[in-house]
Amino acid sequence: MRNISPSNNNVAGFTLVEVLVSIAITATFVSVAMQGMSVAAVLQSRAIQSAEAANWIQSDLETLHLQTAVSQIPFDPLRCHVQQSQQGFAQALLDKLASNAEPSLRQSRTGQKFTLDRQLAVEPSAPFNILGVRYAVVPQNGSPSILNFYTEVIPDAAFTCE
Repeated sequence: MRNISPSNNNVAGFTLVEVLVSIAITATFVSVAMQGMSVAAVLQSRAIQSAEAANWIQSDLETLHLQTAVSQIPFDPLRCHVQQSQQGFAQALLDKLASNAEPSLRQSRTGQKFTLDRQLAVEPSAPFNILGVRYAVVPQNGSPSILNFYTEVIPDAAFTCE
């Protein structure tokens, strides 16, 4: 039989320095991972808001298109080659749509509230048939706009000009 004496110091294990180094390395990896996760959450929130803003603009453009189709501007040959913007087809369309250009309040799935602002303006160059439509989606907290969009509308009657 073997006699095991308590004086035998061949005990396996980690030293205090090794334990402290492993804790420091683990803490570093965890902090970097948490920072990456928080950045990903912020970027995901911004992506959701931008996608929703684009959908709001698209929906409003479809409404504007429907209003343009319903409120047809009759063809008037005197509006074809005008010298002032107030006499063109675009101004006639603007007069019919101006009441619908008020900002509207929207709420994102992220909980933040935004204002969808649509500005209509006649382009300043002859033959004054182009109605410019400018959109801005602005947070209500005063931050800069998250999405700006510009497009142009030409009344159907303007295409009959020679």
